[in-house]
Amino acid sequence: VPATLVLGIVALICPIEVPDFSPFAIGRFFLIISAIFFFFFVQTGRKITKKEALFLLGIYITFVLVEILTN
Repeated sequence: VPATLVLGIVALICPIEVPDFSPFAIGRFFLIISAIFFFFFVQTGRKITKKEALFLLGIYITFVLVEILTN
């Protein structure tokens, strides 16, 4: 049985409440930024070059450092 089906049924029985979404703001910001750059890079030649990959890796490393330093 897929885990999402089980989670959905459990959520119907007893709704899952997240009172504050602010801890996820940094994650959402970096997700949006990295997705925009990823789609921009893929459209230029249908491949990601090493320079573009290093840039995306830099975004990820920045995200990890921000998460560590803010928590």
